[in-house]
Amino acid sequence: MMAEFSDPHVIGNALKCYLRELPNPLLTLELYGDWIDAIRVSDNQEKLQSLWNVVQKLPSANRENLRYLIKFLRKLSDHQDVNKMSSPNIAIVLGPNLLWSPPTLDDLSGDSTPMGLNMVRGTNYVDIISFY
Repeated sequence: MMAEFSDPHVIGNALKCYLRELPNPLLTLELYGDWIDAIRVSDNQEKLQSLWNVVQKLPSANRENLRYLIKFLRKLSDHQDVNKMSSPNIAIVLGPNLLWSPPTLDDLSGDSTPMGLNMVRGTNYVDIISFY
């Protein structure tokens, strides 16, 4: 195996780049409000049900990709004692690449780019992803 492909940072950056370059985020712009509403539910059991309901609304291709990604991330987090990638850490790193707000909204700095919006709303994304 070539040295650059054995570095886990290269693989992680490739995954983030792939997700970030999708024309529509994996969790979809259309469901952005549903994701935010679901994560704001206070009761954990109801929150889990709300998140599951939103997952069911995803297009089938997105749902299947999410399923494989979650399985992979679960295996990654199983080795958190070595790689330091706990569920919250994974969510911090990948969350903004899985869901971003519609580009018509402005964040507090006036930057309406998806990445600018992600920085302001980052805790919502972390909550959604780490709750799995």
